[in-house]
Amino acid sequence: MESSRTFRVIGATRAPRPQAGPSRPWLPDLKVLGVGFLLAQVFVVKGCSWVAWFLSSLVHELGHTIAGLLVGLPSFPAIRVDGHAATIHGEFSPVVVLLASAALLGCAAHLFRNTEWRKSAIALAAVVPVQWLLAFGGGRETFCLLAGHLGELAFATVFLVRSLDHSEEDGTAIGRLLEATFALYLVCHNATLFFGLATSAAAVRAYTGNGSFGLENDLLRVAGGTLGTPLTTVAVLMLLPTLAAPIVGVVIARCRT
Repeated sequence: MESSRTFRVIGATRAPRPQAGPSRPWLPDLKVLGVGFLLAQVFVVKGCSWVAWFLSSLVHELGHTIAGLLVGLPSFPAIRVDGHAATIHGEFSPVVVLLASAALLGCAAHLFRNTEWRKSAIALAAVVPVQWLLAFGGGRETFCLLAGHLGELAFATVFLVRSLDHSEEDGTAIGRLLEATFALYLVCHNATLFFGLATSAAAVRAYTGNGSFGLENDLLRVAGGTLGTPLTTVAVLMLLPTLAAPIVGVVIARCRT
């Protein structure tokens, strides 16, 4: 009769399952967003609205200027304290496109040397083909016109990320609230504008008659000139990145931590 034998492995232990790190609580983020949203409404009060206009005009015209330089249109912002702002650009220059491309690729190469910034370097280098497509493919005028509002939304996203991503060593609670306030003001201001243009004839009339320096406003020039589509269509299309900006900012901030 065959005897049974028992085999035992001595010293073997089961590897412990890795424990997930502590999840980031939502309450601090919600507090910053909530207080920032309430403070942003102060900018619509008479006396504070000029400050809001001036700050938003800075980033708006900066968006036009950066876009113009990327697609070969030498651009210069002009802001007047009595409520006028515009960006003046010169004739198309391929040399400006080449210089902008060299600057982008140089920054990407510098960032790529640091392993923590390599994804950002790749994303920056990927801008160059898009830049050339816009510069030489005929879309540069539309891109420059929309870049003012898109610049506001880009700055809003950056400030929102900073407001939610700061540690105590990097900034104060007041600094985070100010960044959240400015970011949410830009989002609310653009959302109100685009929604009004898409739904209200009165908003369209007001927008048509308040161009700086007697010029047509950006979306009117896009609708009636470069794209040839109704103003309401352009406004609805611009609502999409406006609503996406705060979502993207919150996601980036939480992914970074």
